[in-house]
Amino acid sequence: MRLVIAEKKLTAEAIAKAIFDKFEYKNKVFKGTGNNSDVVIAHCSGHLISLKDPHEYDEKLKKWDIETLPFMFRKPKFNVVPHHKDMFNNMYQLIKTADLVYHAGDPDDEGQLIVDEVLNYAKYTGTVKRIIFSDNNPIIVKKAFDNPIPNEKYIHEGFRALGRSLCDWHYGLNLTRAFTCLHERKESGLGLITLGRVQDAVKGLVVRRCREIADFVPRDYFVVSSQSTLIASDNSTTILKPKLLVNECQSIAGYLDSDDRLINLEQAQLIVDYLKANPKLKVLSCTDTPKTKKPPLPYNLLKLQIDMNRKYGLSLDETLAVTQSLRDNYNAITYNRSDCQYLSDETFADSKEILNVIGQNAPIFNSKLSKVDTGIKSKCFNSSKVSAHHAIIPTFDNFDLSKLSENEKKCYFLIARSFIAQFYPDKKYTVRSIKLASANNEYIFSLSARQTLNEGWEELYRNDSNNDETTDDKDVPEIKIALAKDDFITLDTGTNEEGKELLYVDKKQTQPPKHYTEDSLAIELTRVARYINDPQLKKIMIEKDAGIEGEHGGIGTPATRGEILKNLFEKAFFVYDGKKIIATEKCHVLYDMLPDPVRFPDLTALWQSEMKDIKNPTDVDNFLTNVMKNVTTLLVDLKQQYHSIEVTEYDCPDCANVNENGKLKKRTWQYGAFWSCTRYKEGCKYSCTDFDNKPSFEKPVFNNSSFNKKRGSKRKAF
Repeated sequence: MRLVIAEKKLTAEAIAKAIFDKFEYKNKVFKGTGNNSDVVIAHCSGHLISLKDPHEYDEKLKKWDIETLPFMFRKPKFNVVPHHKDMFNNMYQLIKTADLVYHAGDPDDEGQLIVDEVLNYAKYTGTVKRIIFSDNNPIIVKKAFDNPIPNEKYIHEGFRALGRSLCDWHYGLNLTRAFTCLHERKESGLGLITLGRVQDAVKGLVVRRCREIADFVPRDYFVVSSQSTLIASDNSTTILKPKLLVNECQSIAGYLDSDDRLINLEQAQLIVDYLKANPKLKVLSCTDTPKTKKPPLPYNLLKLQIDMNRKYGLSLDETLAVTQSLRDNYNAITYNRSDCQYLSDETFADSKEILNVIGQNAPIFNSKLSKVDTGIKSKCFNSSKVSAHHAIIPTFDNFDLSKLSENEKKCYFLIARSFIAQFYPDKKYTVRSIKLASANNEYIFSLSARQTLNEGWEELYRNDSNNDETTDDKDVPEIKIALAKDDFITLDTGTNEEGKELLYVDKKQTQPPKHYTEDSLAIELTRVARYINDPQLKKIMIEKDAGIEGEHGGIGTPATRGEILKNLFEKAFFVYDGKKIIATEKCHVLYDMLPDPVRFPDLTALWQSEMKDIKNPTDVDNFLTNVMKNVTTLLVDLKQQYHSIEVTEYDCPDCANVNENGKLKKRTWQYGAFWSCTRYKEGCKYSCTDFDNKPSFEKPVFNNSSFNKKRGSKRKAF
């Protein structure tokens, strides 16, 4: 018997469709008929094997005690993930009788490890062949199956993933225990303080942004606001808004700040007064630039998460769940966790069939589908740019649209539209850049206008809101009048319908940076390399994302970022203020205790530098040793702080009344601090308010209805 082990069910099914004449799915395996009837296809569901807990190495680690830190285990021990035991047991029986195993994990580090660790745990010693494909097209899959590669060629990728996993495990558990113990001794009431290589860098981003906003001091500056109304031969009007180029005006050069903003009100008013008396501006130059705008690339998970958040308010994690349902329940879309926005040449060959299926599943697109040109091959069809997975697109499968939830429909429509757009012509237009001067040639203005020649694919997005693809020229007006050099336009010097002057000095203020929102933070996580000072480490971070659309030295992945952020909200490091993400006091306290390499992305970059050289277990061990040196340095300082803290214990009054030794412990929740008994698990319900970091022994009042109302006003944390 030949056994295929795929990373996920959908991959296993794709292999079954490619190699069997007919097949069935039973007991988590695919079996079929034809030339490959001796093949059984099983699949994982993510990692079936996990690292053991610390106390399973050493019983004394069951208790969180700073004196037991640091701990390091050079030889990792593993368990079957509890909720995957049945799946593993079935697979184990197959592995024992297999003559040959095909490794069909995803073609990346993690995919290599997921299957390798199953084979190692099952102690399989037979031959293992590797199947590599990034597109579930049956022709591509069949070719990969018929031409397998020795697994030894890729096994180093699994060791790289294992190294990353072991180091994250040791780093996170050691420092989480240390910081939590330290703050328990401080009686800070901060509760569980979790640390992790990626999440600490995310905390740093949000804390620094919150502090930058809090410390911001606004400054006034002044803008000459003007407009000119042009009337075409068909009586249509175009409003142009010439922009004063203050850095080209010699008379006000001494009244500009370092960012070329006019900061003198008197000078601004002098300009306005002159222009009111001399409103004609002469065209100094006109430059026409032909533009071609290609359709946006199809979605990867990150771009889809951002669009679903901007358009419909879904969190990153909610969108991930929606796409998972579209895959698992309806097989409506291809692999949903992809970081790629390109498609293979083979997918282009199948495009007519995919477009037909879109029309059958979503008739709302039929009028648009009637205009597609399947002879157009957009830039997204490029096999050389397809990574472990191709972009997210609709599948060949039919489904009942009425059974989809509203969010599932919205998500499917976005994915379908982006695929249809690949078969529309490019948008073609002309941008005219115009420079103008006042009568005395002292005041120089600029403006831009455009003329659309062919709307092309933008027809599909015409009535869309909050769409990044069509907003890059939203401030450039469409103009029907052919302005040329030496022509004149006249500024409007009157008032509008509300009586407001059309030519005036507009007082503005410099603005602080905006608080992160889910979509803006998701984008920021793709480019954190810019916050690394060390040029070599920055280079390493950027290079690791080479060829990945939308990633420019990021941390985490589109599939993990939502979960990371969700955990940071659940652990009370972040809270929502409307859509804004705010760092809590707990997050600020932790940030101030961390060294720069931890709260900036430097640590990730350093690890990335070392991980790329991992090829075997010895390399993994060396890497882990280096990581633990950094952890130990941190722990030395934390232990010193721990032992220098004098602790005052407060007896629980209720426990004292019944001859028990319960102690009061400070605790913090979203709405303040309070003290409660350490014997709460034994049934003591005593609690009191906090006063100057001490128990007041006055019973706190928690208005549950009020609290629930407040909670309800908060947006769901992912």
